[in-house]
Amino acid sequence: MQIHEFQAKELLKEIGIESIAFQVIASLEELGPALKILGGAPFLIKPQIHGPRPGIICQNKEECQSIIAEILGGSYQGKIAHRILITTKKSIEKKEKLVWTLDKSQDHPLSPILDRFFIDHDLTYMELHLGTVEGRVYLLEAFLSVDDKALYRQPRLIACFDSSQMSSRALYAAHYGFLYSEYEGRVGCLFSGVGAGKKVELLMENLGGSISALVDLCGMESREVLEGALKLLSKNSRSILVNLFPELMNTEVWACWLLAALEGNRTPVIVRLLGEKQDIARALLMRNPRIDVIENTEEAVRMAIIRAGLL
Repeated sequence: MQIHEFQAKELLKEIGIESIAFQVIASLEELGPALKILGGAPFLIKPQIHGPRPGIICQNKEECQSIIAEILGGSYQGKIAHRILITTKKSIEKKEKLVWTLDKSQDHPLSPILDRFFIDHDLTYMELHLGTVEGRVYLLEAFLSVDDKALYRQPRLIACFDSSQMSSRALYAAHYGFLYSEYEGRVGCLFSGVGAGKKVELLMENLGGSISALVDLCGMESREVLEGALKLLSKNSRSILVNLFPELMNTEVWACWLLAALEGNRTPVIVRLLGEKQDIARALLMRNPRIDVIENTEEAVRMAIIRAGLL
């Protein structure tokens, strides 16, 4: 789950990470008082949407009013902006980008306070853009993603959830408890765990493939979840790559679930399924002529690209 920039900045302020002064408004009536608090122009207008959000520079109140009237409550980069963050435009002397992920290979010797913040809030991704203004370091921009599976212990972050930022497919995925990310390629990828997903993404790029959607089951092991994920992927994929390492159920059970979920499916499916009883599972899956069962990850990705018509 992502949260908005203003929410991230408010959380980070509590541990001493200061931002350039900003105001958040939800109506045009709030604009005048907000600009008065901020002081002089120029101003930087930032619609609060999930994803990239480039700022818009305004030289005066009238420009702010005109732009905000057009954006607020309407579509901006394909999403609805219900709030606008306004700050003063500063001259940045030096910029720095810091990133935290769950991939331990990408750890950096960064501030222990921020490391603890990342862990305590059950984040899966944190990206901070810092800038120096008149010799002082400020937080310019922040992107935070929270582990959906850990939201039960993060009631404050649950309150930050904004369903208007999610597509109908993402909401469908949330109903089943898995993560869904949509792209513009041809191969749908189903996996469980960040590590497995990153490996597939890297191989797909190196081998000349393109991803239509990523589904991370997040450790959810049930027939219903699997059926929901495959149904979603089949809507916009030329082929589907399944790369799973079941922990709770043996692979024979998963093979039966896959066969049931894929009944009537017309999309080519490439399966890499490792674990207990994997030989029995592979034999079951090979009965379906639309399923390619492949043991090696790179070869599985290559076959998915071929089945999608990209090689």
